[in-house]
Amino acid sequence: MPRGKPKTHTLGGRPYVVSSQAIDGYCVDHREGPPYELWINPKLRGKKRLITCIYEARHGQDTDASESTVDRDSEELGELLWSQGYRMKSKRKPNPKGGNDEKS
Repeated sequence: MPRGKPKTHTLGGRPYVVSSQAIDGYCVDHREGPPYELWINPKLRGKKRLITCIYEARHGQDTDASESTVDRDSEELGELLWSQGYRMKSKRKPNPKGGNDEKS
């Protein structure tokens, strides 16, 4: 987990700790927690990271939702947000040669 105060977010009335892990994503929900956690791979970039964050957050919101529902919702919301220009701010320095670091 990153140093400093852990990031938390409330989903479905439960506080979740958001941390980085080497898998794409995972939601430790009420059946496995507390502590409740969302794991997001820090190496994911672009649209895949956005959709993975939404996917795991959906699991936290509604732990009884089916995989197909969570998958559909995260894909649809991710595509909508991506098309509207939502991007994660990069902590990397800008590329001096130009170009876009974000990959879809």
